[in-house]
Formats: sequence, C-alpha cells, structure tokens
Amino acid sequence: MHKYLIIVLALCSSVLLGHAQDAVPVIRILPEDVVQESIKQIYFNTGGIGVRWQYTEAGAKKMLAFRIAHDGQEVITRVGGFESRGTIKPRKSYPPGWVDDDGWLKTRTDKFFSISEADAKVIIAGLKSK
Repeated sequence: MHKYLIIVLALCSSVLLGHAQDAVPVIRILPEDVVQESIKQIYFNTGGIGVRWQYTEAGAKKMLAFRIAHDGQEVITRVGGFESRGTIKPRKSYPPGWVDDDGWLKTRTDKFFSISEADAKVIIAGLKSK
C-alpha cells in the first residue's frame, strides 16, 4: 500500500513541478512605486484611452530589474484589481543606450493604452495612495 502511495505522490509532484515551470512571471505596481502627481488619464485622437505615470527612482529600478530578468518573455502586470498580460519587448530591440546606459531611468515613464474607461479607473485607483 505504501509503495502505491509513494508512486502516486511522485507522479503528482512531477506534474505540479511542470506547471510551476510554466508559470507566467508577475509584477505588481504599487502606489509607492509611482510619483503620485504624475498619474494621468489620457485620451487619443483615435478615441482610445490610456493611463500614464512616472515611477519613483526605486519603482523604476524594480521595474527595470523585472524587465531585464524576463527579457522577451510573457509576463503579467498587476495594478490594483487590473491585470495585463503581454510580452516584454526584447532589450536588443531598444535604441542604443536606452536601457544599458540608464536612458529609461532618466524618464522612468510607463503607460497602459487602448484600455476601457472602466479599466483606466481601476488602474488609477490602484496607482493612487490611499
């Protein structure tokens, strides 16, 4: 009986380990990662809506480290109750000096675009300090 239990546990653990390796990396953007005065809802000529912000220095370093660690991979970004799944653009596709020479750390901006007004409100609420 114990032999069968061990075999079943071994099979189950290998399945769970396989799923863990397929897990999509997640980054959570918190209010303390963002310059509060920089949070803006923006409207595009095409009728689309977006939310734009600037990271604090610590928030930018956190995001940059995540992007470097998951270069070219599919990731999930969470802000409050909003979740976005996408692929991090490979670093080699950025202009020279943009990432390697801290070019992005000088501007530290980010955005979500082509989202609904409801999603924009959720994102803004998730970025704002209470």
